Amino acid sequence: MAEVIEFHDSDVAAVDMIEGDVRIEFYEAYIWAEDKGWGQKASLILENAQVTEAPGKFPVTISEGVLSGDTEQFDNIVPFPFSERGPFSVEFVFTGGGRLLVTGQNPRVELIGERRFIEEAGEL
Repeated sequence: MAEVIEFHDSDVAAVDMIEGDVRIEFYEAYIWAEDKGWGQKASLILENAQVTEAPGKFPVTISEGVLSGDTEQFDNIVPFPFSERGPFSVEFVFTGGGRLLVTGQNPRVELIGERRFIEEAGEL
């Protein structure tokens, strides 16, 4: 089975602007791999990007998320590894209210550090 990152239940720790790029820092992204759920730090990076709406405080938990480009849309999950070319936008809606809206180019996901086991499929 391919690995996917679920936006739903992933925690965003910060949104940083670095030299024109936006880095959405996940305190713990929720990853499905081999019928197991894992948590791992990750970054979703968009080049030449801008933030048009953001929550006032972090960390926040995503209730719904969409990453969309001209010809593709990823609702609540993205395959991993993930790297695309072209214009994309990100919209996250958070469990406590508020949204994050980012537009930019060439999104990619980078995983950071080690994975933490959370659950087997069907354990919840």
